[in-house]
Amino acid sequence: MEFSAHSPGSIPSVRFSYDDQFVLSVGSQDRCLMQWRHLRDTTIDVADLAGDSGEDSELDEEGEPSILPEGAEAYLSSRPWAGAISQPSAAPRPDPRKPLEDIRVEWVYGFRSMNCRNNVRYNVRGDVVFHAAGLGVVYDKKRDQQRFHAGYHAADVLCLAVDSTRRFCATGEEGDRPGINVWDTQTTRLLCRLENGPHCGKFFRCCLLSLLL
Repeated sequence: MEFSAHSPGSIPSVRFSYDDQFVLSVGSQDRCLMQWRHLRDTTIDVADLAGDSGEDSELDEEGEPSILPEGAEAYLSSRPWAGAISQPSAAPRPDPRKPLEDIRVEWVYGFRSMNCRNNVRYNVRGDVVFHAAGLGVVYDKKRDQQRFHAGYHAADVLCLAVDSTRRFCATGEEGDRPGINVWDTQTTRLLCRLENGPHCGKFFRCCLLSLLL
């Protein structure tokens, strides 16, 4: 049997649930976790019962394959979830009002290391300073608390530098015209923002290295 759900690529991990009612699969390319319901195929059981008796088993005939519009098969193979999306029958009207609820970052697990180097530092108090996603993070080891430089970067942070006094930190974001934030490593308060660099690579290096001098 073959079922299409994950994008093209290998499926490195497949597991049954404890009661054998579900199967979980993880795709290597889409990084999606799919849950499948395990149903017993009765047609296979009937065929097995026939055995070598020579009696014809009552197998259901397979239907004709559905004809998809041109390009739909390639679209669904790269986006397996698209075929399961349908318009809601009684969708509520859009509400333009600002929601009463608010969300705040509570804790950051891990840091960006896949394409960054030398991006973990200490401030003047000995707290750990690092970045993850679009945040600057200061971790107080003694109190087991985190403080965040949040809401200032427009994209993911790719580089970080701390000056010689360890009081100030600079974090640079990715993008066509990225910006650099200079902030206090103790309060995480933004001190200034440098924007509109003509060449993001040179702009990053000059500004970040200037803090280390």
